[in-house]
Amino acid sequence: MAQTNSKQYLKSKHIYLDILVELEDYSLANIEMQMVGLKFPNTRSAVYSASLISNQYNSLVAKYIEATGSPTETVTDDVIDYSKVHKVYTIVLMESSPQIFHQYPNNYIHRSHQIFDSGLPLDMLQEYIYISLDISKKIITTPSNELESWLAFLTADTVSQIDSIIRLFPYFKNLKDDVILYGEENPREVLNVYLEGIEILDRNTALNEIKENRKVIADLKKENQTQILRVAQNMINCHFSLEQIVQCTGLSEDEIAALR
Repeated sequence: MAQTNSKQYLKSKHIYLDILVELEDYSLANIEMQMVGLKFPNTRSAVYSASLISNQYNSLVAKYIEATGSPTETVTDDVIDYSKVHKVYTIVLMESSPQIFHQYPNNYIHRSHQIFDSGLPLDMLQEYIYISLDISKKIITTPSNELESWLAFLTADTVSQIDSIIRLFPYFKNLKDDVILYGEENPREVLNVYLEGIEILDRNTALNEIKENRKVIADLKKENQTQILRVAQNMINCHFSLEQIVQCTGLSEDEIAALR
């Protein structure tokens, strides 16, 4: 997957982090941290996952063409080793998760994989993990294991919170020292990243509010139109004249005719 640090990409993706990791068994993990959890997370994640599968296949095709000198149109399924297409994990960490995740206030990690209703033991290649950092922050007061310690570290707001994590899990001290050293050596860059993050978050929050308001207005218009049609239908049933129905409802003669 191509990586980019483009400011426009960051603004459009609402993200802090987007990296691709190859694991020891050659499976791939796309790890994304979002400032604001995006809508349609299921569709987006499926697209990201499908892209990783497709990229692996295309890479196999390209390697075969390079090794044999064969033209692209001669590449068929029987010359591609599908065993080299490996499992892909899509892992999304959300600093502010969408409302649907808040319907499960006691769960901050949601794992998904494909299974067959017949019990067929066929291991499919795509798995998904969603992590709601805002929910984990409410639940994890004192981390008790490595996973909880990482989530607590990612959501810590103060140095004292990080120090309390270090007392329980000393290996985080090196991470803290690295962050401090980087900030001391690159103060302007750290400040710019922080300010850009605030700018992006403000913009995305405003856009989300506009979209929500548009939806509310559209729903109200739809509801209002339904009620108007209902009134018109009742007037028809009560044998009001066409002129009276037009004046009362504001509907056109054609719209009223369609109700008859």
